Amino acid sequence: MLWQTSRHAVSKRLDEHHFVTLTTNAAAPLFVLNTPAREILDFFSQPRDPAEWSRNSSIDYYDAQTAIAQFYEVGLLQDASAQPHITTFHHTASPLEAWLYLTRACNLACAHCFVSKDVRRMSLETGLRAVDRLFELAEAHGHPEVKIKYAGGEPTMNWDLIPALHERAKSRARETGLNLTEVLVTNATLLNRERLQFIKDEGFRLSISLDGFGAGHDRQRPVRNGNPTFERVFQSVLLALEMGLKPYLIITITRLNVDEVPALTAFALEHRLMLNLNFYRPHHPHDTLAADNTALTRSLQDALKVIAANLPDYNFMEGLIDRSNFGAAHQHVCGAGRNYLSIDTDGSVLPCHMLTGYNLPGIPLQMLESPRFDDFPNPPIDRRNGCHTCEWRYWCVGGCPIHAKNITGTSNISSPYCSVYKAIYPELVRLQALQLLQADVNSP
Repeated sequence: MLWQTSRHAVSKRLDEHHFVTLTTNAAAPLFVLNTPAREILDFFSQPRDPAEWSRNSSIDYYDAQTAIAQFYEVGLLQDASAQPHITTFHHTASPLEAWLYLTRACNLACAHCFVSKDVRRMSLETGLRAVDRLFELAEAHGHPEVKIKYAGGEPTMNWDLIPALHERAKSRARETGLNLTEVLVTNATLLNRERLQFIKDEGFRLSISLDGFGAGHDRQRPVRNGNPTFERVFQSVLLALEMGLKPYLIITITRLNVDEVPALTAFALEHRLMLNLNFYRPHHPHDTLAADNTALTRSLQDALKVIAANLPDYNFMEGLIDRSNFGAAHQHVCGAGRNYLSIDTDGSVLPCHMLTGYNLPGIPLQMLESPRFDDFPNPPIDRRNGCHTCEWRYWCVGGCPIHAKNITGTSNISSPYCSVYKAIYPELVRLQALQLLQADVNSP
């Protein structure tokens, strides 16, 4: 059998003695290779029989054969007879994810919010029916897990619904044998010790919107009368930490807070928290709230310098940048249209929570036969115009399709943030590689 290096891999020099390689068809796609390992891979840049390995190399023949077998096992080498136009991926079954709009009401007036706000609230009956239907769909369509995001609006304004839906979800998980993940997506202004204790005791993931580290947050997330909220949110984060919770921090970056990304990154690292740097999705081509790509790139590069100076020993970078995912190569930027649902206060269903927020009509919950919305424009990256030759395409995956459509009129095109991704990915990958080397040095 002839083997060759993966046709869809990204390789960069890390330092004088190491290279970092990303490949699509491996469970852990990022590898750090020393010079001998790179020499072996380079030998397979053209289809070769492993037995052809040169005995004139400084690398022992039998050591090389062992390495070659390991490279094939992890996906760095592949069968040369595989169809060249087919990209292989390491696949695991996806969870069925759902965003539940517990209410359309909110106590804040965030500049970037896409939700059409009013007094609508999800009833207990609708919520229980939604939970039941999610488990039915997951069972019927082979999803091993149900992931529920309690959101809104501000979901804590309909707090009593959360424990009730949680109890039903736990019961259905036991009955079906499916895994259950629950996330509270909140602005954190209405959290208190009692609610945080519930979140901790019941194993929720706490996802807090913290849009800066002071004035930037207050510019973007005031209460409805214009007063600031940063101090209240920050105290909720500190209380959560005191109680042993590790909130997942989310910032939506706009021109109002773009300069505060490095400080927020430093805070997250100091407390060993996960952070998602979410890029603002303008709602129309003339939306002026977005930071320009130059300013956004500069701020992200400064944040990466903070990371480089405080290299974490946990998986901080995997989901750090917007919709990017360096945990696995993939074809779609998100599950919208395939394994993601947004359920409104009245039970109507759409494939993305942004569409629900825009008040588009959905399918009644009782009529939903499948989590798939085949007419939702979320094309695989190999079919996106401007993306099919990019070396980063299986990790960027083209960005949010709704964002692309809002700005350009079509979803089938590369992200308006494309230049930002390309500018910061090399350094992001370098930092992940340095993490691996650091872990290897520190391992017993």
